[in-house]
Amino acid sequence: MNILKSVSDLFAATASNLYDTMTSHSGNAGFKIPDYQRSYDWSEEKVRRLLEDCFNGFYYLSSNQSETPFTFLGTIILVAENSSEPNFDGASLLVFDGQQRLTTLSLLSCALIEILIENNSDLSDVEGDLKTWLTAELDFQREVLYQCVIGQLLGRGSTHPFPRIVRDGDERARSTRDSEYRSHIAKALMNFSRYYSEERDKFDIDFLKNQVDGDRMLKNYNYIKDQLRKFLYSGSSEDSDLECEPLSNSDFKKASVRQLFDKDKVITNDSARERMIAQLSSNDHTSGIFRCILFSSYLTKAVVLTRVETDDENAAFDIFDALNTTGEPLTALETFKPKVIQYENSLEGYRGSESEAQFDRIARYLDKIYPSSEEKQKETKEILVSSALYQNGYKLPFDLSSQRNYLRLKFEAISDNQGSRLKRRFVASIADVAEYRFKYWKKEQIGSLSSVHSTAVADTLMLCCSFISNMNTSLSIPIIARYWSQYNKDGNEAEFLEVVKALTSFIILRRSVTGNTGGIDSELRKLMQKEPSVGGKPLCAGLENENALLSSADFKSELRSYLAKNSKINVKGKNDWIAKAQFMPLASYSRPLCRMILLAASHQSLPVTGEEGLLSKQRTRKTEELNFLNYRYWISEKYSTVEHVAPDSESGSGWDSDIYRRPYTKNTVGNLVLLPQKENSSVGNSSWRKKRIFYSALTAKTQDSLETAFAQAKKEGISFRKKTEELLKEGDRLHLLDHIGSVSSWTEETIKRRTENLLELAWDELSEWLDY
Repeated sequence: MNILKSVSDLFAATASNLYDTMTSHSGNAGFKIPDYQRSYDWSEEKVRRLLEDCFNGFYYLSSNQSETPFTFLGTIILVAENSSEPNFDGASLLVFDGQQRLTTLSLLSCALIEILIENNSDLSDVEGDLKTWLTAELDFQREVLYQCVIGQLLGRGSTHPFPRIVRDGDERARSTRDSEYRSHIAKALMNFSRYYSEERDKFDIDFLKNQVDGDRMLKNYNYIKDQLRKFLYSGSSEDSDLECEPLSNSDFKKASVRQLFDKDKVITNDSARERMIAQLSSNDHTSGIFRCILFSSYLTKAVVLTRVETDDENAAFDIFDALNTTGEPLTALETFKPKVIQYENSLEGYRGSESEAQFDRIARYLDKIYPSSEEKQKETKEILVSSALYQNGYKLPFDLSSQRNYLRLKFEAISDNQGSRLKRRFVASIADVAEYRFKYWKKEQIGSLSSVHSTAVADTLMLCCSFISNMNTSLSIPIIARYWSQYNKDGNEAEFLEVVKALTSFIILRRSVTGNTGGIDSELRKLMQKEPSVGGKPLCAGLENENALLSSADFKSELRSYLAKNSKINVKGKNDWIAKAQFMPLASYSRPLCRMILLAASHQSLPVTGEEGLLSKQRTRKTEELNFLNYRYWISEKYSTVEHVAPDSESGSGWDSDIYRRPYTKNTVGNLVLLPQKENSSVGNSSWRKKRIFYSALTAKTQDSLETAFAQAKKEGISFRKKTEELLKEGDRLHLLDHIGSVSSWTEETIKRRTENLLELAWDELSEWLDY
């Protein structure tokens, strides 16, 4: 007896679009999530990624004239079972893997139907054949989407709806009497069925609120609907947080987009059809709902899942394990390289070509530095996101499919009217970004710039690059990389440094009045995409025509205008900045930002005689001891941590209660100092009297005064770490804190005056980098 099944008997794998997946088994597919599967818990981030995948495929439709670019959303594993739903005549399919995607796609389908119903009135002013066509398209797409989430069983001479997705414990049947729905997903889909079929005013989904495993579903549904409104219906990416580009009105006319039309044949006259499409392309009033109709068609036709079905649950486990142990897929660059090789071979050959040299350069800063496939994949994606902005100001998402499409389509779109120069420049720009990221962004590599740049430039350049990297302002990469590429051509090191300093100053001044990022990424991206107010081209390189870079003076002018003209920032000068920054709890937002402000304020400053805790740069002779604004101090352990003077929480150790009256006071720069790692822990919540002794030990100028401070500290019960005592006894005192020990009492007024003082001094230092 043959005990081995044939492979075809063990399982079947089918790649099909969303509609065919959800309506498989002759339209009677019903998916059931077993008890052992976790509840629906996809984070907003994962939902965002799925939306970006779908929207990017939809956008690339307009770039592809020959075929529909599909969006592949991976594999779902199903186990056929026919015993657990005795009154269900459909095909009961146990969802072994893929419930999160299937549920999210169902929520997306419901949200799309809601958007189409809510905006149906957009067609009220449309007349004639155009209205006939659009109404037919709208009704058809709504029904197709509906079938993806609700099936129909025939019973007693009529059809009875059933939710496509249920969980164990739910009972689907051909009648209301025999069906029972207990799970959140089943209840939500049945409520949606009533909303749709009975034309109710509202889809009732609020019952999920405050439910243990229903709140996430509700939040994700509202998030999806919000993104559909902001991104898809409005046709703009400005208010949406999705990393993708919208389909424009002009794209409606393209042949590839027309593949999504299903009912345009109701207009039998070809010339009339062309007029209708042209009318749609120029009609902003109907563009939103028409874009939603088109995306609905794309979602059901071109979003693809690989469906693996088996009737053997053990086999399902084996299939699942196999699909999840195959390793990282090829990076977008690895799939792009053959395209470049093919192109070079059509000319004089890839070997010895400029493109080969560029890929070798990429390998030096990618393949050899990131040996694991997972790390290399992540770094490649980061490089390509920056490269797309560098090349043409494009907002490239992080997903692999979109990045592969971008490289292929943009490379193919570059015309050959200038020979191979432009295509090779496209490859070279990726190599430039890869090298820049490695040398000027990677924290462990920035210190080696001292061997690359002149002494006059290196220290400030390393300080600025390290700060920007610590702030994780990755949108700076394509901007500075553009000027770095120019520096490599003309050798103008001073101009390059001016740009880096200007951008550093901009980040500091802007973040210190918003605390969080506050839209800074959008402004940095705008620099690459939009023509500057001072005239000239955007900072992106351009694909067909190379854009000339702004001079450092014009670049600074543009950054100053961003600070002045943004209504949320509105910083035209020193007084504006101090007035806003003095109330910002910066310690709760960004420690690197606080460090830079404190170092800039202390740079070449001395304590003011008779003014406790204040500093001044006036009449100070420049000395190396007061040179705090440098890379050496930035990376040293000596001033590596930002610590609160008055504790972060009211400790009851005699501190001024007014410090805690307002939530921001304790976190403003006036209540902060820089100390070695963890050295403040021994007196963190102690009184100011004890802390003052602690600071006097840290700043002692002679061995006798140090011993006196140690003795007094010991008397007060303050213990120093052995490493700190060794540091202090070797004479490496913390002279940045010299002005702190003069303060007799630490009050709200002390913090307020010190905040204003430090901000004023920091502005005087940093504003020069922006030519204020």
